[in-house]
Amino acid sequence: SAWLACLVMALGLSLVAARHELWKRAALRRALYVGVLSMVIVSLFSAAYAPFLLARAGVGGEAVEQISIAQRGIFIAFAYQIIQKYPIAGTGIGTFAWEARDRLAHSPYRGLLRAENVHSVPLLVLSELGVVGFSLWCAALAAWLRAAWQHRTDPFKVALAAGVGAFFLIGFVDFYPFGIFSVHCLWFLLMGASTQT
Repeated sequence: SAWLACLVMALGLSLVAARHELWKRAALRRALYVGVLSMVIVSLFSAAYAPFLLARAGVGGEAVEQISIAQRGIFIAFAYQIIQKYPIAGTGIGTFAWEARDRLAHSPYRGLLRAENVHSVPLLVLSELGVVGFSLWCAALAAWLRAAWQHRTDPFKVALAAGVGAFFLIGFVDFYPFGIFSVHCLWFLLMGASTQT
């Protein structure tokens, strides 16, 4: 998820930079140098860790990823159950794992899985904060997007906004932009820095 978000946000930054003619010849040369160096590093990493990457991609007989995908499906189902039970105010921030533990204890997966957060920030917010908190979260993101758009010609602010966007994209397949306090703080710090006047 992090590599995908990095790629998407790098492409987005390139488009914004090209549209606003932020690339000067020296900056373009540096960007190409960084791009080539990044491809060399990714190629070396891929060659050294090929068996592990293939397992992550589901190629071969490795069952680790099937287990991970099945586990994510179970916690997504738990999230929908929690949202149905507590639709307005949710269960409270930071309580999803406790709720999941209670559901695991009364399920066929008892003793097989460890309770953790659902790997989707929107579902995590909706289950922990309910419709009220989810609406406020969406309003905060919309307010940030509006404020960030006003700084779209500042390359430094655009780069910070790309970091916010990367965390947002990661949040669709992982929980840590919201579920881990230090990462959540970093996300908010990037939001503030990208809109500071």
